[in-house]
Amino acid sequence: MELIDYLATPSLLPLWITEEELQVYADKFQESGFTGPLNYYRAMDLCLCNAVHLSEILNDWNWELLAAWQGTKVKVHAKFIAGDKDIGFESTREYVTGDIVKQLVPNLEVVKSF
Repeated sequence: MELIDYLATPSLLPLWITEEELQVYADKFQESGFTGPLNYYRAMDLCLCNAVHLSEILNDWNWELLAAWQGTKVKVHAKFIAGDKDIGFESTREYVTGDIVKQLVPNLEVVKSF
């Protein structure tokens, strides 16, 4: 059994995606799998020495490029919204509502939508 087998199939698509758009993503991932997208996150800490254009750097940012802002607080009001079917939220709830995030995002409101 796979993770997707545990998820309920929605009766309606969300308003932000059409059936045609969803099919484009499904076809691409069926063709190429998730290795490429996952590798993008695995390589975030690598330097972007091969970037030729600024647009490439902006599109392919990583943690090294953001190091200057490490520890910077988000000063505006912010909201973290998790859906009732968000299987990842339960494992990250303690972090999202914990002291580190409260220090960095003092005006964060966490909402679990049902």
